[in-house]
Amino acid sequence: MTKAGYNKKLEEFNKIKEKLKETSKNKITAAYDGSGDTWHDNFTYEQLDLQEEGLIDRLKGYQEFLSNVVIVQKEILADNQINIGDKVLIQIIYEDEDSEELTVLLDDASNDEHAVSLASPLGKVLYKAKIGETHYYEVENIKNKVIIKDIISKMPSS
Repeated sequence: MTKAGYNKKLEEFNKIKEKLKETSKNKITAAYDGSGDTWHDNFTYEQLDLQEEGLIDRLKGYQEFLSNVVIVQKEILADNQINIGDKVLIQIIYEDEDSEELTVLLDDASNDEHAVSLASPLGKVLYKAKIGETHYYEVENIKNKVIIKDIISKMPSS
C-alpha cells in the first residue's frame, strides 16, 4: 500500500474511533435518561449498544489491517511496466469465460471510482506487470485471468 493510501485508512480509523467515543457517551446518557430501567426496555440504549459493538468490530478490523500493511514507494520501472498511479487498460476473463475490458487506476489513495488498491488481488497482479503479459488472480476461490493491454497514462515520477 502507498503511504497516501495508509494515511487515508488511518484517517478512516480515527473517524471511527471518534464515532465510537460519541456513541459510548450517548449510550451512557440514554441509560440514565431513557425509559425503563437503566438498560432494560430502553430502546435508545439498546440501539446505541448495538452501534457501539459494530464500531468496535470495525476498529478491530482496521487495527489488524493497519498493523499488517507494507508501505511501498513508487519505483523507477521500465516504460512498459505498471507503476503506482498508472491508468491501465486490461481485459479480465472470468472463470465462466465471460470477459470485459476495463480501464483501471493502480492507486489505493485515489477517489477515482476505477481505482484498484495495491493490496487487492488484482492490484498485486497489476503492480510491476508489463504490457502484453497474462496473469491470474483469485477472489473468493474464483480464478480470473487478466491480460495487460496498454498503459493509458503514467503518473509522473516525483
